[in-house]
Amino acid sequence: MTLSALIRKRESATATVATPATQAGVKGGTVANVAGVAVANQLLAEEESAVRAWLAHIKETDPATVTEVITKCQRDPQARAYCLEQARCEIPPENDRDFE
Repeated sequence: MTLSALIRKRESATATVATPATQAGVKGGTVANVAGVAVANQLLAEEESAVRAWLAHIKETDPATVTEVITKCQRDPQARAYCLEQARCEIPPENDRDFE
């Protein structure tokens, strides 16, 4: 099974209902309470670099597939965790690369 097929297999989406700014007396969360969750789900620059390095390491260079994987990692925490774990396990640490 290809990498893109594995990632497509784990389709999921999360939706957050729009919330009022910080109005007192409004039921539900406010933007201030929800904003931290949205930021936590962003793919950080160093995480994207690690995923791209892993894709290059496994010789996945098709631009469409790379874009698809990065997009999936931005939207799906499980896909992001999987790809980051692969990067951590499969790519030797920086100081060990000189000895290969």
